[in-house]
Amino acid sequence: MILSRTEAAISIVPQPPPPGLYITLGPQNLIGWALDMISRTLADPSRIVWVDAANAFNAYIVSIAARSALKDPTQVLRSYHVARPFTAYQLEAMVSEKLLPVARRINALVSVVADPLRLFADAEGRDTQIRQCYTRFIFGLRAAASERAVLVLSTADQSRYIKPLLASATRLTQLSFVDHRPLLEEIHGADIANHDPVHPL
Repeated sequence: MILSRTEAAISIVPQPPPPGLYITLGPQNLIGWALDMISRTLADPSRIVWVDAANAFNAYIVSIAARSALKDPTQVLRSYHVARPFTAYQLEAMVSEKLLPVARRINALVSVVADPLRLFADAEGRDTQIRQCYTRFIFGLRAAASERAVLVLSTADQSRYIKPLLASATRLTQLSFVDHRPLLEEIHGADIANHDPVHPL
């Protein structure tokens, strides 16, 4: 993939974010970095839906980020509406059936799905229906993103499930660290188009 470097830092989602599927790839500390960034820049007064497929939502990170931005940590924590799926099927049901109604009800600025691919990868080989479940998940994401901003954070860039996800992206970014400093770069639209189209695996 060829990354386009920008002189000015880009935000994890456009401001304000229009409907669309925004995907950020990154290393294992991507989730914590994104939680810190969103807490400092978006949460309070904005509402955030956080689907915690990574099992990594950390109130301590939120509180530290809030204080660093001179925000009330309690209010920032209240900005988050967190759901924690433990299986791929729970995740698929949350995204397909509940994500959009909840985002509408609380008027969420963005819905975040944190590291969903690991749940599908974990079930691979043990469940013959997991690929159909994944296809439903992709279409659920698309449906939610047609009306609201949805941000997917993924650390599983080697997963067989990544290409159908990337093919649905409105915007694709990648986080890396250069001299221990975070660098968020946008991946060219042409590179996204080169990935396989969404199709049942």
